[in-house]
Amino acid sequence: MPKPTVIQTFFRLAFVGSLLTIATIAFLPNYDDLPEITSFSDILNHFAAFFVLSFLLEQGFGSGVRSAFAILFSYGLFIETVQHFLPSRCFDLLDLAVDLAGVLVYYLLLYALFLIKRPEL
Repeated sequence: MPKPTVIQTFFRLAFVGSLLTIATIAFLPNYDDLPEITSFSDILNHFAAFFVLSFLLEQGFGSGVRSAFAILFSYGLFIETVQHFLPSRCFDLLDLAVDLAGVLVYYLLLYALFLIKRPEL
């Protein structure tokens, strides 16, 4: 396996840092204690988080669509499962669906950009 470039290393570190930050926020006992900037919309927060995670994963690891869905679905499921056991949080299938929507939209946009940039045959 070739050594990652500096930019890949940056994206890998950003991916891991984002995973840790999102988990920290997700496991806070009281969601209302978050700064106002994060309380814009729970659905939008989930969508944006997983859209960005998809970008960081793809840029840092060159992850394919299937791998990204498997990794990020597992991460989202992990978060929702832990929240099920927290007194003030709950497991929410809608959150998991929106997480996957963020991944899907990222890869659909990436594919659309590929089609636009692809030279004519």
